[in-house]
Amino acid sequence: MNILLPLIILLFHLQALAATTEVFFSPAGDIKAHIIQAIDQTETSLDIALYEFTSGDIAEALLKAKDRGIRIRLLLDYESSQKGTSLARFLQGEGLNVKYLTGRLGGNMHHSFAIFDSRKVFTGSYNWTEYAEKFNFENALFTDDTNLIVKYQNYFNELFGEREAGVKAPGPSPAETVTKEAPRSFIGISLSHLGKLLGGSSSLSKGEKDALWSHCQGEYVRGEGEIISTAPGEPYGPKVNIRDQSGMEIELLLDKTEAERIYELKRGEKVNYTGRLVSRPGDAQAHFRLDNGSLK
Repeated sequence: MNILLPLIILLFHLQALAATTEVFFSPAGDIKAHIIQAIDQTETSLDIALYEFTSGDIAEALLKAKDRGIRIRLLLDYESSQKGTSLARFLQGEGLNVKYLTGRLGGNMHHSFAIFDSRKVFTGSYNWTEYAEKFNFENALFTDDTNLIVKYQNYFNELFGEREAGVKAPGPSPAETVTKEAPRSFIGISLSHLGKLLGGSSSLSKGEKDALWSHCQGEYVRGEGEIISTAPGEPYGPKVNIRDQSGMEIELLLDKTEAERIYELKRGEKVNYTGRLVSRPGDAQAHFRLDNGSLK
């Protein structure tokens, strides 16, 4: 199933969605400062794909984001990550979710991009190194163009689910390598952003909203929030109501393998959730409903 959102619909509304793009150049372009600022402003999720990562200042910003509860996924080039200057081992040891890839036929994973909250993308030649900041001629682009964000997010999700045969993480032991995730189709934007596109203040027409929803229904989403209620005896299984960081309420039906967890959950507890979109806010309900849910 094609999991890309209906980009044609959104392209006709780029002006209404007020997309902005900024371009910076190094050296002496303060690209690192803009990256750190974007990390500091991240609220829920951060996905990063890099060939090389040696900047201690940016690593420190990532660890602060992790301490705030931000879900961070880091995809790095395998060969570059084995160099003594790489921060790959350090970041993995600090608990970040790190995976490693090679290119095809001996090539490299040479990307340099990051996705902040599925709302902003950084990309360009700039790798997260001090050489790129101080000595190299590099470029960096930051954009909140929904069309581009969806493409980058879907592509990152695809890459993060892949591992080259025989490639191992450069950690102390094979047990630290990360295994392949179960294949699931994610919509590529945050649920709160989808709620805005489908909401009453959106510039999309009713027909366009219905078309957008038809591409999202049945796909998976993930996010972070706090538990506001639980219901162990639901007719369709245990249910958890979650309020995400934007204040939106989500109804999550837990997968049967997680049913026993309902008795351990407490009101106000912070959780990361994953679930499949079943229904959206409307006349019959005031929130998104997800099934096949899981919690971390």
